[in-house]
Amino acid sequence: MQAETMVTLYQKRGSVNMALSRSALMALKHLCYGELTVGKPILADVIQTARRINQKPALLAGLTWRGCLHFFQTEYERAIECESEARKLASELRDGFLLLTSMFFLGLSLGNLGRMSEALAKLSEAIRR
Repeated sequence: MQAETMVTLYQKRGSVNMALSRSALMALKHLCYGELTVGKPILADVIQTARRINQKPALLAGLTWRGCLHFFQTEYERAIECESEARKLASELRDGFLLLTSMFFLGLSLGNLGRMSEALAKLSEAIRR
């Protein structure tokens, strides 16, 4: 809700990209504080809006942190979906930090599902980068 209002405000000023980046950071703050129910709708809005306007950096941030949120809620299959898409996008955008973050949560999610060989392969790949 708050992110939607912010995006609308920035759209009027012509800076929806700034609003999306700010919203993604706000959602990350909520994740770090353990306020998952607050961060979840913000991330949903970031992802939806970024897809709609094809704003890849914001989409990458939204997917990475949404996958992290899924992980924290033990929704490992959904975390894998988000982090797999984020990993591809991070490679395309050459965003090393979010690439490693997505690979980290991808590896942890695979491991928590008992897919240990895949998990170790992903985590080893992240270490090599």
